[in-house]
Amino acid sequence: MDENVMRVLELLQEGKITAQEAEMLIAALRGGSKTATSSETSKESQTKSEQKAEEKQTSSAHSPFAGLSDLGERISKAISKVDVDKIVERVQEQLRLATKSGGRFSSTFVARMRTWTKLGTLRPENESNLPERTETQQQEFYLASGANVSVDNPLGDVKITGVADAPAKVVVKSTVWAPNEIEIKNRLERIETEISGTDSRLEIRIEAPEDFDQGTVDLEITVPRALGMTHVKTRFGKVEIAHVDGTVEVVTDSGSVSLEDIGGNVRVQTNSDSIHLKQIRGTASAATKSGNIEASDIARGLVANTASGDIRAKAIEGERLECKSVSGDVRVEEVGTKSPMEIVCESISGQVYLSNVHGQITLKIVSGNIFANVGRTERFQAQSVSGDISVDFQTPFSGALQASTVSGDVDIGLPPESHLRVTLGTISGTLRCEHDAREVTATGTLWTGTLGEGTGTLNVQTTSGDVHITRVQHTSPV
Repeated sequence: MDENVMRVLELLQEGKITAQEAEMLIAALRGGSKTATSSETSKESQTKSEQKAEEKQTSSAHSPFAGLSDLGERISKAISKVDVDKIVERVQEQLRLATKSGGRFSSTFVARMRTWTKLGTLRPENESNLPERTETQQQEFYLASGANVSVDNPLGDVKITGVADAPAKVVVKSTVWAPNEIEIKNRLERIETEISGTDSRLEIRIEAPEDFDQGTVDLEITVPRALGMTHVKTRFGKVEIAHVDGTVEVVTDSGSVSLEDIGGNVRVQTNSDSIHLKQIRGTASAATKSGNIEASDIARGLVANTASGDIRAKAIEGERLECKSVSGDVRVEEVGTKSPMEIVCESISGQVYLSNVHGQITLKIVSGNIFANVGRTERFQAQSVSGDISVDFQTPFSGALQASTVSGDVDIGLPPESHLRVTLGTISGTLRCEHDAREVTATGTLWTGTLGEGTGTLNVQTTSGDVHITRVQHTSPV
């Protein structure tokens, strides 16, 4: 069983989430759209048509790109089912914690766990060292400014490079292997290459029988920089695109994707491998089921979702940054330094790190710690089921801060000039505020007070952990 599934089951066993919440989390990990509940499985037998519909739905969950388009939405939905505030509230009212007797898992849920697989198609290799042959063909085309490029290559790598004032050039490199020359020739003939071009469009399509695995076709394409749209679809192999304008879209089953110096919006989906985005002057959207996402120097916002991998976002500007991971760390640096932006980071199993970020911030995590160094902000919200929350503010804070955790400590570092009404609560921990406060009331489980003029609010709640409000030096934001 996958270690991420095991971690969710541990949270259930520890009483931190219910069985239904666990099913939602593992449904997000699994990539399915919905997991049946035990009550649903107890209903009368389905008709044959209903059974066929269910089989079709289950089959679609295993398709190469099932769920990538709404991966971030499913992660948010799964995390939202684990309501940290309600868990804390129940404990504070001496009601039971998240139930340990939430009922048995549904049969559908158990079946999905047993069929957990890593999707993806690997690039074929000549592992038997059979005789092989490589054939290369090359064509040139004239493309006008704003032309579109479409590439569909299920058999290998795609590299596209923009060059100013240059004709389009397509180099096709086909390699096959077989026991003898006759079979090599037959396999080369099974590969169909279609290249067509006008002044407004270049289209490249590679085709082969679905079971073809005795060769590869790699494409190297040079185009004018001033393109309108570039669309690339592959099954396996690397995709590299650099120095082009316009919109870029990449969809690949298995293979890394690297986009650099792109003049428009980009959208990337890959089933199995990493995504690298650098110097994107439009908005960027990236999703992968198994792989890391690295993005830097993005001008107009980023949405990054991964089911199993880390996310690192650096030097992001625009209106919104959204980073969501089912299993992996999220690291965000130098965000909103020109103008504060909406920042949302969510992870089911992993750590969340923020450094020099500016904007309205929402952080949610099920199992892991949150570390944040925050610049200009009017709203900061952090939730963790199992983990610590540590936040330092670069500048005096007078906005709205809400932090809650079931099992973990909370440390908030504030410059002395902050103006807040403070409420701290815990069941089994210590409460401490290093700032000079007035209107203080303190018990073993509750601390309230006012810092400065009290124009903002700071509310921290935890069931099993300490809450400390510390003094930090005022640093100038970047």
